[in-house]
Amino acid sequence: MANEPTQIRLSFDGEATELEVLAKRASRLPWAWLLQRVFAVDIMTCPSCRGAMRVVKIANKPDDIARVLTDLGLGPRLPPRPGLAPTDQLELDLAA
Repeated sequence: MANEPTQIRLSFDGEATELEVLAKRASRLPWAWLLQRVFAVDIMTCPSCRGAMRVVKIANKPDDIARVLTDLGLGPRLPPRPGLAPTDQLELDLAA
């Protein structure tokens, strides 16, 4: 049947464990697998307890991202950058 999920086995560099991915079409891979493949980080596994994590919210619009960050107690903007070093710090009196 054409609509049946296709089971494909993928691994990278022989270092990671093999992954079994269910995909409706082999040309479309799950984003979590792609992130693991590129950055070698399994975002669906908790780094502290190694337990399975689940997606709670997906935010891809600026207003949605700001709302999620606010709900988490974080600001919708990056923290301010630290100030520049004083300009007189680099002046040396080499004549003395």
